[in-house]
Amino acid sequence: MRRAFLSYPFWLTIVAIVVMNYLSVSVEMTASRGYTAMYLFSTFCLSGDYLVVILFLGTIPYGKSFITDWNTQFLRFHLIRSSTDGYTWSKVITVFTSSFLSVFLGFALTLALFSTHLPFLDANFNTSVLPSFVAYADLASQSIFLVIAAQVFALSIGVAVWSVCALLISAYITNAFVALSAPVILYYVVINSVGRILPIELKMDRFMLGNYSLGNPLSTLMYTIMYCLLLAFLMGLVFNKRVRRRIDHG
Repeated sequence: MRRAFLSYPFWLTIVAIVVMNYLSVSVEMTASRGYTAMYLFSTFCLSGDYLVVILFLGTIPYGKSFITDWNTQFLRFHLIRSSTDGYTWSKVITVFTSSFLSVFLGFALTLALFSTHLPFLDANFNTSVLPSFVAYADLASQSIFLVIAAQVFALSIGVAVWSVCALLISAYITNAFVALSAPVILYYVVINSVGRILPIELKMDRFMLGNYSLGNPLSTLMYTIMYCLLLAFLMGLVFNKRVRRRIDHG
């Protein structure tokens, strides 16, 4: 775990997310219309328009780590000190956690940097500028920070699931670029084909973007967390089985 957080891909991903968020509001920042940091952040950075880019960036921290471990024989070195189960589940947890944190910290740093050269909030700010966050809009009565934090959390944990998906694919495909880009392709497939026949409660993109509510913010967020953890666990089981087979067959 420590090795993952000290690696340059983890921190590079955070920087890349900040840069991407700045690019997404570059026109608005030069328009000189008195936008606030919170308005730009909530309306553009969290709108979902760049979700595919976030998915790709979120898979970078250790999404291809199994390929690296296999090619460098680090896997066999690790198995001397641990079991196959220990290796696979530590890998799943590391990928999930590092991806979640890289996205969450990337967005948190973006908002902090926005605040250094833009007014943070004005008196007229209300939930009407959060059109897609219906799942967490009720939290605005307590604090607008809760709305943003819940939405960023949901987006981050959703990306973390797709990173575990990249890890799983890397156990089948040895090409690193394919392993990292496959979740993006699968996302399109799920959204545009499989997703059309799924009940709305199983459509991850709706929960990642906060545009579907189960009745109240807490229930929605808890459901999102449990759903994402279940998907990551199921993919971890498949990853464990695949790694075992690859070890058995050399």
